[in-house]
Amino acid sequence: MIGCAEGIDPGTLRTLKSHATVIITGKQEVDLKVLLSRLYEMGVRNLMVEGGGTLLWSMFDLGLVDEMFQFIGNMVIGGRDSPTPSDGEGFSMTDPFVTMDLIDSSRIDEGVLLHWRMRQCNQ
Repeated sequence: MIGCAEGIDPGTLRTLKSHATVIITGKQEVDLKVLLSRLYEMGVRNLMVEGGGTLLWSMFDLGLVDEMFQFIGNMVIGGRDSPTPSDGEGFSMTDPFVTMDLIDSSRIDEGVLLHWRMRQCNQ
């Protein structure tokens, strides 16, 4: 399934529809709350979001994340322009930060998989 906004190029939309179920919501940007509501109506109860940092930031900002899995590997990749797990607008110092409880951790090869449950998300 792919979520798209109404402003999508018609040719791109045809191509996507030939390979996947497409849900259109929002004018210029995907309305994530409506998208998740439609997915729920379709029977989706668990969703893995693999988007970039901007999508992840939006999910946190709208309070749409209830659990998160985070893999920490055995190498450092970084730099000034490197993406982070939650790019986008970001929290200000006056906003409540998203806090989490660690549910589980497990070693996988040369890294660790952390399973978090959100305590608080912005509404």
